[in-house]
Amino acid sequence: MIDGGYDGRIREDDRAVFTLIGLGSIDIAIAEHVYRSGIEDGIGGEFLLSDTEMIEERWI
Repeated sequence: MIDGGYDGRIREDDRAVFTLIGLGSIDIAIAEHVYRSGIEDGIGGEFLLSDTEMIEERWI
């Protein structure tokens, strides 16, 4: 998963992780927001399945 040294930007290698976990072609700014939310929620920036489902429902 993405390392704990997240600086607010998504690197190219991170984009592959977002794709692998099911976000697909979702707008990268939305992905950054959810990733940041994960950090704030104390889950180390990892996505929960419910997060991706919620985003797909609202934004895609």
